[in-house]
Amino acid sequence: MVAIDWPLGPIAHRGLHDKAAGIIENTPSAVEAAMSKSYAIEVDVQRAGDGSAMVFHDATLDRLMAAEGRVDTHTPGELAKLDYKIGGDRIITLDELLEQIGGRVALYVEIKSEGANAEDWAGAVARSAQSYDGPLALMSFDPRIVGAAKQLCPQYPVGLVSGMFKGANFAAYAISPWQRFALRHLLWGLLIRPDFINYGIDGLSTMPPQIAKCIFRRPLLTWTVRTPAERTIAAKWADAMVFEGFEPDPRPVKMS
Repeated sequence: MVAIDWPLGPIAHRGLHDKAAGIIENTPSAVEAAMSKSYAIEVDVQRAGDGSAMVFHDATLDRLMAAEGRVDTHTPGELAKLDYKIGGDRIITLDELLEQIGGRVALYVEIKSEGANAEDWAGAVARSAQSYDGPLALMSFDPRIVGAAKQLCPQYPVGLVSGMFKGANFAAYAISPWQRFALRHLLWGLLIRPDFINYGIDGLSTMPPQIAKCIFRRPLLTWTVRTPAERTIAAKWADAMVFEGFEPDPRPVKMS
């Protein structure tokens, strides 16, 4: 196990984004806004057509960009030329993000899988991460990605993202009921032994994440905290929260 060896503080979900202010998630502006407040940062990466890691959440461009189609049908150069519907940013590569942050704050990179070959995709992320000198953690919902990343990036903590897998937000996940059950109950943890867990706030107090935290001694993060009630739950049951929509005290605290 590779320990998270930096203080756990609040983590800005996809950067400190604010649509009303023209600051869109997972953009250089959102990252800069988070760093200006000394927050750790969580971002997502998707594959470009050449296998490069792009800082973007969705598999498709439609929601955020003045363009349509899948991210993985475009090269990094093509993606960089596309306009966001709001704001003046562009889609950047993971390499560009790492250069922007430069070790100033902790970075948590969620690797989206979308059916990708786990070893090849984790390898692309690993190549970007290998020369980075700063606090960095990798994580994914996909246990194949977690296992591959642990093999390819043994110097970095690698976490499993999970939750209750209920509601409309998870309807698009092409996983079987058994896979959802295994993730919800962290059964994959027995095989891949993640270095930390990032569990959805709606199931944070349930037995699986608490066993991981209290018995197996894995740091427990929780996503995504947005309301005062969720802040209270996070403070009681988690070691750190992934937040959005407000600005907590950035100083690391012992949350539980």
